[in-house]
Amino acid sequence: MPTERNALFVLRDSDGRVLIQHRDRYAPHNPNRWGLFGGGIEGGESPEDAVRREADEELGIELRGIKLYKEYEIPTVEGSNEVHQKYV
Repeated sequence: MPTERNALFVLRDSDGRVLIQHRDRYAPHNPNRWGLFGGGIEGGESPEDAVRREADEELGIELRGIKLYKEYEIPTVEGSNEVHQKYV
């Protein structure tokens, strides 16, 4: 079965505080919810490249010094799995 590959990232400051995203009611996915930044990994793109691209697209920032935190799969209603990778 096909899987959707996503890469998510967490931004922390020197005090350990985390920046998360509040999706407004018009968001195409998961409106009115809190979440992490990131998105789909495009064809031929590495997870690290996807995280860097998403940071630029969503926040207008350049990420440096990222490291993989965790990789996991989530079963979906359709029976496939979504693979998520978190970077910090």
